[in-house]
Amino acid sequence: MQKSESLYQLLLKRKTIIFIILGVFAILIGIIIKFFLLASNTQKEYFPYEHSIIFQNQLDRAHPAKMIDGKVFVPLDFVKESIDSTVTYDQSTQSVIVTMPRSVYQLPSEKLNYFMNEKKYKLDFPAIKGGGQTTWVAAEWIASVYPVKVTYQSSTGAVFLYKNGYKKQQAAVKADAKDKWTKLREKSSRTSPYYTKLQPSDKLFLMGKVGAYYKVRTAEGYGGYLPEQVVLKQNTKTVETKTKITKAPEVNQPSLPFQVVWDGIYVAEANPKMVDQLAGVEVMSPTWFKLKNKEGAIKNIASKSYVEQAHKNGDKVWALFSNDFDPDMTAQVLPSFEKRQSMIRQLIKFADIYEIDGINIDFENVYEKNGDDFTQFVRELVSYAHSAGLTVTVNVTFESGSGQWSKFFDRKELAKTADFLMVMAYDEHWANAPQAGSVASLPWVENHLKSTLQKVPADKLLLGVPMYTRLWKEEKQENGETKVSSESKTMKEAKQWMNKHHLKPKVDQSSGQHYVELKKENKVYRMWLEDGFSLKKRISLVGKYNLAGVSAWSRHFAEPSIWKEIEKDLNRK
Repeated sequence: MQKSESLYQLLLKRKTIIFIILGVFAILIGIIIKFFLLASNTQKEYFPYEHSIIFQNQLDRAHPAKMIDGKVFVPLDFVKESIDSTVTYDQSTQSVIVTMPRSVYQLPSEKLNYFMNEKKYKLDFPAIKGGGQTTWVAAEWIASVYPVKVTYQSSTGAVFLYKNGYKKQQAAVKADAKDKWTKLREKSSRTSPYYTKLQPSDKLFLMGKVGAYYKVRTAEGYGGYLPEQVVLKQNTKTVETKTKITKAPEVNQPSLPFQVVWDGIYVAEANPKMVDQLAGVEVMSPTWFKLKNKEGAIKNIASKSYVEQAHKNGDKVWALFSNDFDPDMTAQVLPSFEKRQSMIRQLIKFADIYEIDGINIDFENVYEKNGDDFTQFVRELVSYAHSAGLTVTVNVTFESGSGQWSKFFDRKELAKTADFLMVMAYDEHWANAPQAGSVASLPWVENHLKSTLQKVPADKLLLGVPMYTRLWKEEKQENGETKVSSESKTMKEAKQWMNKHHLKPKVDQSSGQHYVELKKENKVYRMWLEDGFSLKKRISLVGKYNLAGVSAWSRHFAEPSIWKEIEKDLNRK
């Protein structure tokens, strides 16, 4: 019995060994069939266009290049998406507008010239073709103004573009590579179709690795996969371009955190004969410039003696330029390159005449459709202003659902362009609001500030603080409804009103402010006060969130002592 069992086990072991051998043999046969007998000989077309664009070693299937009169042109959309997101097309002049730190270029369509900072330069060929549905930009011109290297492969029609600093991992097909391994495959498998057959020593650029295959790009532009055993890895080459972007000159800025005070001046006669030195204030921003008409003319009520006195006080002057809060007039001006340039010329000239240190842009009530035009205007202004040594700041609101008062601001792009943004952190309850409330309750300010800081760097943001309050009146009507109205009060006027009615403020926890209330007959009067108590809390947000500083609206609403308090609280940061 034992002998029978031993014989049975021996036979079982032999069968198992045979099955294992057969299994291994089957696998080997499968591998041989897959990699040798079933290697695909199907060839596919690689390039989607007659002239395909290869940018940073990646084939662009969305944008074709074009050969026009022996010159390579690429679509403006490609330039905008891959090289410069700020490039724009101006319909009124049929020109492409390129904005650099020191220069603004205008490239008219089909012309043998272009303009840089309004100076005319000649070309041997048009830099721009078309201007309808597709606008084409000469690749040669692109390489002359952007740090981009452009090469053209006549054998395949491929156009290569690389940014300065791009690192290319060089390689080559091994000199002894066998013919059956040198087909450039669509995928990392020999069963995959191929695009082209390579030769020993052909130059390659490596783009990655998948299993036993390298993803490569050939010098002619083909992309695909080669087995690693036929690829000779070489050194890394860094793309260097002749063109470099010249940085804008440094503009002298106040040390952070600093304080700006808006000075509301609306007629030339209101310019003060004496400009007071306000404790802790580094910048005065008088409201001197205003959009005058749809042609872009600017009304000017500036005063040189004001600037001279401010400078003697140690203060800079950043004059405010407003669109007069007129959306229709603004819509006639902003979309036009020539009108934007006209406004910029005037502002730069005014700055030179009056020796102003900067321009504060205060465009409000702008149609949402003109938001991109506004951003472009700021971008162009900054290029000229920085070259003239001027600071550019932009006033923005907190985000809300209003297209004309909030949504037209591209805060992220404006923060990239301007030196500082000043967020007007007030009018939570505006003059004609349907219900009474604080001008800017502290929780409302902080919550919106957090949201703003997701798009604007803290060291580029100044917190706008109100120096006024509103006296609200709620009056019962005969029909039972309540009529709500308000009037603005300066700090001094608010105190006088409270003293007249023998009122003492109490702390309102929900707003974080002092609050007073008076009931008289069928009326209720309410005030959420802006005073040293509320301003101390506002200034604490500058330190808490490491903001650039504070901007106050406005000088005429504040008590003289408040500037010293702000200075003290800012220095506690």
